[in-house]
Order: sequence, then structure tokens, then C-alpha cells
Amino acid sequence: MTKTNRAILTHFSVLLFVAVLILTLARFFPIAERIADLQRSLAKMPAVAPLLHSLLLALCNVLLLPGGLLAVGAGLLFGVWKGWALNLIGALLAAWVANLIARTFARGFIERRFLQQPRWAALDAAIATEGWRVIFLTQLHPLAPSSLLNYLYGATRVPLAQCLFWTALGQAPGLLLYTYLGSISRTGIEAIHGVKTITASDWLIWLAIIIPSAITLALIARVSMRILEKAGAVEADEHCD
Repeated sequence: MTKTNRAILTHFSVLLFVAVLILTLARFFPIAERIADLQRSLAKMPAVAPLLHSLLLALCNVLLLPGGLLAVGAGLLFGVWKGWALNLIGALLAAWVANLIARTFARGFIERRFLQQPRWAALDAAIATEGWRVIFLTQLHPLAPSSLLNYLYGATRVPLAQCLFWTALGQAPGLLLYTYLGSISRTGIEAIHGVKTITASDWLIWLAIIIPSAITLALIARVSMRILEKAGAVEADEHCD
């Protein structure tokens, strides 16, 4: 098994572990009630709550902190499509801030800290020649450190608007999967507490969405990695972490 395949397997194993942990805790703690209470509180400030979520997710990305749980939480609290939109807004806001920081006073630090390393220098050179394609593929890759890459993009000559567009397009599929997992987790929690009943058709729909999505993301990771290797952005069988 290649390093990229092992990393992909580990990534999805962590997601599965988190989902199982949430459902296990729901058996012993009134999580469904707490979620309902939180949703009632959020309903009292319909304009502020979504904004706070997007800002918090953006802050995590700008500070290079993991934001996966927040992305899953959006599906848990806001539903699939609204949660996905809020996650995408947060990711775009983070990319905008990181690009501005890199394009203003942090350019020198980024060049000294990262671009002197061979793999980051290779990625920078690939962006200079391939432009939007490398940005899109690195953001599309589910294992790439998108938050850190936003700073690197800001140190290149790629226009800000182009960076933001391809960043949003690349991150959209992964964020949708995270959000959908959050929505499913909420349904499972409510079923454990007797609020909802999960039918066989529910299981079929979930499996019909999650399994193809996981396979698709894995294939995307492999295809994007091959293209990035040809572009000289990464070394063979390496992912950008």
C-alpha cells in the first residue's frame, strides 16, 4: 500500500471513529437534549449564529488549528445545505485573510520559512507555471493542509480573486462530506434517544451516498496526486503535509 493510500485510509478511519464515539457517548449522556437546547438558542439569533460559526471556522483555519469537528458540527446544528454553505463561507474567509496576510507583511517570513525547503519550493514553482490548476488540485486533495497552503498562495503572483475561486471549488466536495456526516450523526443521536426512527431506507440512502463519496474522494486524491507529480508540485507518492 502506498503512502498516499495509507494516509487516505487513516483519514477515513478517524472520521469513522469520531462518528462512533459521538453515537456511543449519546447512549450515556443527554446529547440529543443539549443539541435541541442549542438549536433553540441559535433560533433566537438567526442572523448571528450562522455568522459566528463561519467566523469561528475561519479563525481556526487562519490559526492553522484543526477545523474538521466544526465542519461536522455545521451539519449537526444547521443541516446539510445550510451547514455546507456556512462551512464554505468560513473556508473562503480564512483563505482571503491568509492571502492578505501573506501578500502584505508576511511574504518575507513565508519565503524564508517554507520556500527554502525543496518540496515547498517545488510547489511554488508549479504554481508559477500551472497557476489555478495546482491551487485547485491541492485544495481538492482531501489530505492537503489547505489552511497552510492559503498562506503559500498569498506569496505567489496568482491574483487573489483567482486563488479564492479555485480554493472554494476545490474545498467544496470535502466540506459537503463533513457536513453530511454531521447531519447523519444528529439523526443517529436522535434515534438513540427515541426522537426519531431510522428505517432500512435511511440506511440505504446513507450507504448509497457515503460509500461512493469516500471512494470518489480517494480516487480524487490519487488522480490529483499524479497530476501534481507531473507538474513537479510534489515528489512521487508524497502528499503535501
